[in-house]
Amino acid sequence: MADPRHARARPRTVIVGNVGRLQGGMRQLNDAQPDDGLLDVAILSPRTLRHWAALGWGVLRRKQTVPGMETYTATRVQIRSKRAQPRQLDGDLIDPGRNLTVSVRPEVLLFCVPQPATDPDLAHDAGAVGGQAGRVRETAGF
Repeated sequence: MADPRHARARPRTVIVGNVGRLQGGMRQLNDAQPDDGLLDVAILSPRTLRHWAALGWGVLRRKQTVPGMETYTATRVQIRSKRAQPRQLDGDLIDPGRNLTVSVRPEVLLFCVPQPATDPDLAHDAGAVGGQAGRVRETAGF
């Protein structure tokens, strides 16, 4: 495996996040925790349709190692490309670019909801958490 501090790859997709689920609830970054102060990085490098299928199947089955995907953790990630690439921020398209730097600012975001017992990334049991969050808001005077 390449040194994550200087990984040089020709990926098809790079995902940087601090929660494990993508939109629609699909689990992508198995070990991501929103409160650990780390970014989780997935570098996807499939070359053929068969590779994409194997990668998708591995992600859906929550395998620890997925063909065509390398994962790292970091406090700062810099992605460079020779030409402008399409980019997204929280699922929204942003201007294409050749460089992207993502960093963590630990303890800046205050989570004010109870952590669900069934899934620590706060997405799985959103309905129950919503009810509990209402009680937290009332208690805090919001």
